[in-house]
Amino acid sequence: MLARAHGGVGDSDPYVVPAGFIWIIRDVELYNGNLLDGVTASVTTTDEITVVSASWLGATGCYQWTGRVVLDQEDDFFQLHANFAVDFYVSGYELVAP
Repeated sequence: MLARAHGGVGDSDPYVVPAGFIWIIRDVELYNGNLLDGVTASVTTTDEITVVSASWLGATGCYQWTGRVVLDQEDDFFQLHANFAVDFYVSGYELVAP
């Protein structure tokens, strides 16, 4: 697992690729436990690429994404953006850079 956290309003601290490694994001899960309308969350990368974006309208729920995003440069990162508290999980691989 690359990250597991509870995000609040605004941006989370970035999860930064350490020197000498490559991260491959394979799965992202966003969990909303709020019954409020208009809860939104997204996970973005260094280049402002949106990996996943979700919104909930007055219901709790989970949004899951499966794919592949490669972060292969030192100091590349991913980050959660949310307008209300949500939980998120990011899993994938951490490889030693060649």
